[in-house]
Amino acid sequence: MNLMTRIHYHDPFDGVWGEHEMDYILVMQADLDIEFNPNEIEEFHCVPRNEFDDFMASLEGPVTPWFNMICRNRLQFWWDNLNRLKEIATPEKIETLEHNRKINKY
Repeated sequence: MNLMTRIHYHDPFDGVWGEHEMDYILVMQADLDIEFNPNEIEEFHCVPRNEFDDFMASLEGPVTPWFNMICRNRLQFWWDNLNRLKEIATPEKIETLEHNRKINKY
């Protein structure tokens, strides 16, 4: 398991409800059975890279803004470099995702 980066995420949404959190982005390559806390995760999918774009386009519900940002800014790079994740990981950095939907680095 590789800690790729940490992301400080803040989005005020409508000013009443919003999100403000620190996310730890982990990437792991393994064959395993996944058990998760249903109070935290509604559903998950394992999707091959060559099917990912079609999968995302087929989703009926919303995708969290922070996951959309990771998809746009990091996911393809990480996927293309699975054989050197430790080399490209930046666990010492805290990146920030603000409501303007742009990744910045501290």
